[in-house]
Amino acid sequence: ENGNTYYYWLEQVDFDGESHFSWSIEATPEATIIPEPDHYNFSLKQNVPNPFNPTTVIEFTLDGDQGTSQYVQLKIYNVLGELVATPVDGKLSAGPHKITWTCPTNASGVFFYQLKTDKVVETKKMVILK
Repeated sequence: ENGNTYYYWLEQVDFDGESHFSWSIEATPEATIIPEPDHYNFSLKQNVPNPFNPTTVIEFTLDGDQGTSQYVQLKIYNVLGELVATPVDGKLSAGPHKITWTCPTNASGVFFYQLKTDKVVETKKMVILK
């Protein structure tokens, strides 16, 4: 460290265990405020981890302008199409959301999670390994 300037090096480790360092890189920190977006676009991510045992996280972003909300359902079905759980059933604000779900069964298997909004229905597959 020299005043407000920092120096760092990156180390690359090869598959054979040999390592190499980069040239020194200079960085000067600056306070940056990242504004919230005015509008969000819909997305449904793959659950993580997948496969899971027994808990997984489902992340999604609801479309719309900041401050708006919409009715949302997140349902989880087994491979036979039977409803297993409804982790979300109500109004949520536009923007990113993260839901943690713990599987109630003790058996390995395939499940499907479906996110339904006023405008979109999307389904993804997840696997539990016991």
